Amino acid sequence: MDRIIFLINWIELSGIKPSEYLTSDCSEVAEIIELANKHLITDKGYCNWYNINVLKEKGFDVFPVERDSFGWMLGGITTSKGVIVYG
Repeated sequence: MDRIIFLINWIELSGIKPSEYLTSDCSEVAEIIELANKHLITDKGYCNWYNINVLKEKGFDVFPVERDSFGWMLGGITTSKGVIVYG
């Protein structure tokens, strides 16, 4: 989780142009997506609420971008530069 927080803070301070969604074109965003898939989703495919709450406590909202009757299909992490979608 420390690495995700570090990278999100890097994104916040970077010269990345704000956009509605940030894509994996940026290697740091690609790494955040990879780490979010590992740390924000359990082995059984559920939300890892403990780690989601860690990000929320640091000021980064985590929310469902897309869901179905079973739960979240895609999650999003809000930054000032745009949303990072994972899942």
